[in-house]
Amino acid sequence: MRKYGGLSRKDPALYPVDEKTGLAKGDVKRMSFNALIIAIMGFIAVPWLRWFEGDWGAEYYAETYDSGITNVLFGNFDGMINAILVATVLFAVAAAVLYVIHRKRESRA
Repeated sequence: MRKYGGLSRKDPALYPVDEKTGLAKGDVKRMSFNALIIAIMGFIAVPWLRWFEGDWGAEYYAETYDSGITNVLFGNFDGMINAILVATVLFAVAAAVLYVIHRKRESRA
């Protein structure tokens, strides 16, 4: 079995390689937790940004990012919020999938 590095290479006694996944034991669970944290931050950010920017947010972003590559994402306030929301949902799905993989595939300690 190939060692990929990370925790299993740093401290193999504490983090042995899981033969089923090829990662250190618990890595898939840790990845699901990290994806969940990012999803939670996104779910908090969407209403907070709408509140923080208020009624003038869309106009401000359109004026500030009116040209160049930044206009693609930041020039459209609603598009930016929708992109954050889509990424948030994707991270929530990834967290759920990784957690299911952890429960079904990773060896029990």
